[in-house]
Amino acid sequence: MRCYWQLGRRGEALRQYERCAALLERDLGLAPMPELQDLHRLIAGGAAPEPDRRDLGREKQAAP
Repeated sequence: MRCYWQLGRRGEALRQYERCAALLERDLGLAPMPELQDLHRLIAGGAAPEPDRRDLGREKQAAP
């Protein structure tokens, strides 16, 4: 979901959530974790993607 959202593919991110939620319910009888539900609400509400902070450390390492 987050990858689709980061790429500006909001519709696909929302569809991914629906698939995930359906599989969890069908196969395990569970709902998505609160963190995933929160992310879904952000995306569904039209929030802009958050910057990907995982690469920040790499940029510092790569600098000459």
